[in-house]
Amino acid sequence: MKRAKSKVRTRSKKKKTKVSSPRTKSAVKAKITRTSSSESVRLNIAIPTKKIRRKKISRSIKTIESQIKKALPKEKKEEKQDSGKSRKSDMIDLSAKTKSARNIVIFDTNFLLIPEQFKIDIFNQAKMLLSGTVEFMIFDKTIYELQKLSSGSAKHVVSAKVALQLINDHKIDIITSHDDKYVDDLLVDIGQYLPDFDGTLIIATQDKELKDRLKSKVVRIMYMASKQKLGLK
Repeated sequence: MKRAKSKVRTRSKKKKTKVSSPRTKSAVKAKITRTSSSESVRLNIAIPTKKIRRKKISRSIKTIESQIKKALPKEKKEEKQDSGKSRKSDMIDLSAKTKSARNIVIFDTNFLLIPEQFKIDIFNQAKMLLSGTVEFMIFDKTIYELQKLSSGSAKHVVSAKVALQLINDHKIDIITSHDDKYVDDLLVDIGQYLPDFDGTLIIATQDKELKDRLKSKVVRIMYMASKQKLGLK
């Protein structure tokens, strides 16, 4: 019996030892990234690995969310400002181009008959097709051909008279040729009569043969695309 009691006493004397976990000084970092066209937002928040109550965890999550909300709208504003600056710069470049561009439209005789025949304003539509300044010119031989048509008995009498009136109203410049050439030949050799011009030359004609002859020249062609509008190529 004595031996049994001694065993019980020795067992009671033994204390329960608690296993202590080693304390680590390291912390867990939570990274929240959001990429955009300009910059990336990074929030580094250290959360210790010690015993944290639920309240502290919820508070830390709320702070993360609030920081994200504060950071993102700033990014959007910066993007809008950058886009606005780029648009303004584009508009400035475009205005500079249109101011510097110079165009001369030389009318063939048959093209001046369009206003009366099809009721198309060839002057306003030409300005709409071209950017920059637009000047209108004709050869002196074109006036001679229109006068001949207006005094005859052909079907283009009224159209020719209207064309002559439009030349006076719009104050179209006249190129003197001093050559015994037809208007089509003068238009093909337009570079000889405007040697110092550094802009864009546009020949306005409805003649198919003349269009084919002008393909090898450094000029653009204005034509009647439909019964209501002009085209440019």
